[in-house]
Amino acid sequence: MFEILCRVVQSCAESNCMFQSLQGVKFFGFLKTTESPIQYKRRWKMTRTKRTTKQSMVTRTIRLVSKPTKFLNKCQIYKIEESPYFYYSFRIKGGKNIRKSTNFRDIKSSEEYARSEFLKYEKLCSDGHEFKGISCKKLIEEYLISDKKRVNSGQLAFGSWENRKHILEKRLLPFLNRNTHPKGNRLLEDVSGLEFEKYFEYRRNNAKKGDIKTTTLRSEKSIIGTLFKYAYNRGYISDRQRPSFERLKYEIGVRAGFTDDEYKRLYSYLNRGFINKEDEERVVFAKEQFRDYLYILANSGIRTSELNRLENRHIQVYPKRPNQRFPYAIFNIPPSISKVNYDRNAVCTRGDIVKRVMKRTSDKLGGNSPENKLLVTTEGYPFTKSHVYGWWKKIRGVVNLEHRIVYDLRGYYISKRLEEGMEIGQVARTVGTSINQIHFAYYGRTLDIDSATKVTRKTNP
Repeated sequence: MFEILCRVVQSCAESNCMFQSLQGVKFFGFLKTTESPIQYKRRWKMTRTKRTTKQSMVTRTIRLVSKPTKFLNKCQIYKIEESPYFYYSFRIKGGKNIRKSTNFRDIKSSEEYARSEFLKYEKLCSDGHEFKGISCKKLIEEYLISDKKRVNSGQLAFGSWENRKHILEKRLLPFLNRNTHPKGNRLLEDVSGLEFEKYFEYRRNNAKKGDIKTTTLRSEKSIIGTLFKYAYNRGYISDRQRPSFERLKYEIGVRAGFTDDEYKRLYSYLNRGFINKEDEERVVFAKEQFRDYLYILANSGIRTSELNRLENRHIQVYPKRPNQRFPYAIFNIPPSISKVNYDRNAVCTRGDIVKRVMKRTSDKLGGNSPENKLLVTTEGYPFTKSHVYGWWKKIRGVVNLEHRIVYDLRGYYISKRLEEGMEIGQVARTVGTSINQIHFAYYGRTLDIDSATKVTRKTNP
């Protein structure tokens, strides 16, 4: 076959009709071409399908937009199978690759957008802007490492650091990478401050569990602002890249605590119907621990995450005073187990319950070490969020409290202390929150008719 083809080529060359005679002849896999084999092979190399990842294939719609310049390599647009939009890419000489979606489906608009972005980077480079090539992911990692040092030095609470890590990695990073190349390694130089005006809309549309509270969005806004302030102070971004968010309506996002009737139902069930005589010893231990867990929350107002991490060395139990019904306990809560970044002392009005829990736990663990957790499971492990939720799920249906969560016992404690006349500042300090939060979220709910009458008498004699 090869010899026959060679003879055909030679014959056609002699008759000066080489390309016309090759029409309809299969030559190296191509059909009906009037180009020479070398020209066709070059064109095929320029339009062939390339594999970029295991899942994505770049189609033949590769087109050169701009030629190389002094600072940038050539810019081209292309398309991938799993996206309806065109992408553009070019490389900063001595820097990183720029890959981003044009957000256009037609090739003409994509070319115009890619060319404008190419010229923008060319202008920045000619003005002496130094591209450090840091990605959004790298910035977040650097920022979290810096904040972890503050945790180790006691300037930042570990719980706050965990919250920042979750928001930046699980919320912000997907938002920033939503229109980038599938690898999702967007450069920080590509970020514009105005695009954050759509951040709240993005979060609401991608929420997995119902509506997102305004307080949650406000908290995320603050953390993202801190991240970009860190980047601005180190020269990673310009002032135009600092986030500009949508204005949020102010709302109080604190849950109301248990009512007196609800707490009485819960208290009666825990005392009379929760633990059965027929239960096994290990089940009795688990129920007693969780029962006292709820009692401590309702009588101290500390957070569930703080109680889960509380150790014996953080606790001091004092005998009852002449005007008190029970002994009391002081919890010294350091920033390492708290959400706030300062040491505080929380008061538990039921020191007798704390004391019996300490004894029960020490018997389980075979010693009363200062590093022992106050509450442990039947296997000797510290309480976790899932462990607490599992037990609460079994209880709430029995006492008709499906709308309540364990954390609401904190609100119950705060409301009761305010009703008893405790100063707002003192309550805020012991429970680890702000005076404004106490005033707007709880104080108005505690004003019954009698309290309102007392206030009126004081202000209007």
